[in-house]
Amino acid sequence: MSDELVEALANRMEPLGYVRVECSGAIAAWRRQKWGTNRALIVLTLPEGADPEEFVHREKYVLGKEVGYFPVVYGLYIQMVLVGWSEAPLDGCVDKIDNQRCIVQSCHLVDPNRRARESARTWGQFLSSEFHDAIEAGLDDFVHAG
Repeated sequence: MSDELVEALANRMEPLGYVRVECSGAIAAWRRQKWGTNRALIVLTLPEGADPEEFVHREKYVLGKEVGYFPVVYGLYIQMVLVGWSEAPLDGCVDKIDNQRCIVQSCHLVDPNRRARESARTWGQFLSSEFHDAIEAGLDDFVHAG
């Protein structure tokens, strides 16, 4: 089922200039690097019983360095998709301030068995962008394909 999710996201993100990149420990990752912006979408398996907030904040710098974070010089805006399920709220997964490092702007939780999903965005993401709309559409494509 992860292949279906990756394909649904790729179909929405790659037309916007996101390029698939290797990222150890990730199911899939894409990066869009321009002169003024550095963005990534990372799809990970949420370990069973793990707290999403702790997991995201532990992994963001390690994985961020693999997909384009360059300390001090080039920050990275990250969108994360966690495959698994938790009843814990996702609000704590997103960063509240832009520290010019690895900033988690949105976090999405997808249960491939139930075809269910939840999402959280940081305070600056209430106004949608084409990137966030594409992620949401890709997740909806996956959820409704089952």
